[in-house]
Amino acid sequence: MNNIIKEDFVPAAAIIVYQQGDSNQNYLESRKIKKSSNGYQMLEGVPLTKKLLAELLEKIDPVALEKTYCKGLLPKNLLAFNNENAEPTVIWYIKASERNLSFTKGLCKDGLMKLPALVFRLKGTNLSVWAIKTNNPNEDTILYDAPFHNVYGGGKVCMGNAKVNNSKEVSKIMKTWEDAFFQSKFSHLNRESPIVGNLTTFINRQIKGKLPFDKNVLIATNKTIGDLI
Repeated sequence: MNNIIKEDFVPAAAIIVYQQGDSNQNYLESRKIKKSSNGYQMLEGVPLTKKLLAELLEKIDPVALEKTYCKGLLPKNLLAFNNENAEPTVIWYIKASERNLSFTKGLCKDGLMKLPALVFRLKGTNLSVWAIKTNNPNEDTILYDAPFHNVYGGGKVCMGNAKVNNSKEVSKIMKTWEDAFFQSKFSHLNRESPIVGNLTTFINRQIKGKLPFDKNVLIATNKTIGDLI
């Protein structure tokens, strides 16, 4: 204790933990401390509030309050998550599906489009997306460039001014960011075409004809899902 208490620090409050017999039932009480002629004196105890406890935890370990967590069973489409780094990472996938896509005026016609299975990675507040050719991925599954506008060459998504309500619970993170991606307006290419051929022409043809997604247009990257973990 002598190594962590500095001379200019004085006692301000104490927390007392009461336990009921041998049970796990506890009661926490806080007591303010005031200086008196005889040294320091603890005042009357009051129940420890959640607000005060949160403030104390924040002072002890600010990062601990920000850690990503999973409530209940792990989601079946969750591939991995890591909350030990400064930027928590969540990786998940969605099976091949049909989604409503919106575009800025003059780019593509809004509408439902059949899509390949996709892999999302959220690192901090940076969202990335790739396509895959299977609905049952593993670490060796090859990643392909995602067939969307607004996506950079490395998979990072340009979210523009989209506002995302951050949660620290894995299931909510996945849903919130997935919804934000599909509900945003696709507006421009951030790279050369991510598919074989012209992306805009391809999307217009797919939506108009309600065609199955042709996986042959996908361009492989030099990464697998294992490289994201």
